[in-house]
Amino acid sequence: MHDVRFFLSDDRSVMAARTGEYALTACIAFDQVFSYYYVRDCGWYRSDLKRLADDEIPESVQHELLDQFRQILG
Repeated sequence: MHDVRFFLSDDRSVMAARTGEYALTACIAFDQVFSYYYVRDCGWYRSDLKRLADDEIPESVQHELLDQFRQILG
């Protein structure tokens, strides 16, 4: 499932939110012992698929992408 701003892999193990030239990805895993889903890894990316550090993403973009995740997961 995907649209211009959001992507969910077929196996639902990867989610990504995108705005402009930046994206935030989250790899989701399931803990069978405790029976819950959790974020195994997450990261910021630029449109050329280069992984970026937190300080390389404008703060307004960080807030926008995190808000997209909050709306979807909330």
